[in-house]
Amino acid sequence: MKTGMITKETAPAFKSLILPSIYELFQKGFPVTAVGLIEEDRPAGAVMGYIDRDGVFKLLSLYVLPQYRRRGGGTLLIQTLRALTETMDLLVLFSYLDGSLGAEYYGAFFRSLGLAEADHFEKLYLVSVGTLCASDLFPKEHSSPYIYPLANVPDDKKNHYLQQANKITNNMDDVELDIKKVNSKMSFAWIRNEELKGYILIGRSKNNNENLTVLLSDQPDIKITADLLIAFVNKCRDQLSPWTMVEIPLPDNRLDGVFKQIDGALNIQHTYIL
Repeated sequence: MKTGMITKETAPAFKSLILPSIYELFQKGFPVTAVGLIEEDRPAGAVMGYIDRDGVFKLLSLYVLPQYRRRGGGTLLIQTLRALTETMDLLVLFSYLDGSLGAEYYGAFFRSLGLAEADHFEKLYLVSVGTLCASDLFPKEHSSPYIYPLANVPDDKKNHYLQQANKITNNMDDVELDIKKVNSKMSFAWIRNEELKGYILIGRSKNNNENLTVLLSDQPDIKITADLLIAFVNKCRDQLSPWTMVEIPLPDNRLDGVFKQIDGALNIQHTYIL
C-alpha cells in the first residue's frame, strides 16, 4: 500500500471513501488537505482535513475500506498526515459522531495507536425532552427578568439579534443549525439594557432533520447560559413530546459536568489528539 495527495482530478475515484459534505467542500475549492490510500492502483482509503481559524488542523473525514483494515493502511494515512503537519507545528484533532461513516472502528483504531480520547474539547449531547424535563437541574420555578422569548421580541430587534447570532455561527466550524429556520417560539434571548448578552436558538440540523438542534451562545457568564437552558427546558414541558430527541453542542467544557449528571444524556462526539 502507498499514499498520495488527492487532487480535484483524482477525487472522483475516492468519492465513496469521503463524507459527502466534505467531498462537496473539496470540489468547491475549500482549502482541504486530502491524502489517499492506494492498493494495487485501487483507492483503499482517504483522509481529509483543514487548518481552522485558530491554527488547529482538524480531520474532517477518515475512512479505510474494511478489507484493507488491520493491514497498516489507516496507520499509513495518519503517518503521512503527521509528516505534512509536523513541519507547520500544528495541533491535529479528529472528532467524530456516533453513527457516522467509520465510527464503529475509530475508537479501537486510535487506541491501537496509543491514543486516548481527549476530554476537554467540545461535546455534542443527544438527549430526549423527557429526560431533560425529569432532571432536577432545570427547576420549573426558575425565572429571570432578562430572558425574552424570540417570538415576543419585535421583528426589527429580532432580526438584529439573529444577524448577530448569524455572524457568530458563520465563524463556528462545527455548527449544524440552519440559522434561517430558527423556531422563535422555542428560542430565547438574554437581554439587559437592550443589549444581547446571550441566546439559545432552536431549529433543525442542516444534515439531520429528525432531531432538534440547540445552539447556545459562547459567552463567559455561566449564569446566563444556565438561565437560557432552564427557559428552554421549561418551554419543552408544554410544547414538545417527551420522546423528541435534542442535540446540544456544548461550546466549552464547563457544562460537560452538568450533562454528565443527567441519566440518559449521551455524548455522541469523540475527539482525539493525533
